[in-house]
Amino acid sequence: MVLQAEAMIRHYFGSVPENEREFWLKYGEALWLEEREAKRLAHTIAKLLGG
Repeated sequence: MVLQAEAMIRHYFGSVPENEREFWLKYGEALWLEEREAKRLAHTIAKLLGG
């Protein structure tokens, strides 16, 4: 789980914070960004397919 969180944080922010509190805050923000991106992609695909 932590490795997945680190990878996601690196993907969106470029580096992983040393502070544990900051780490989990950034992870939460990365999850939100990931969800937003997935919804946008789903909406785009639905429009392309006529939905």
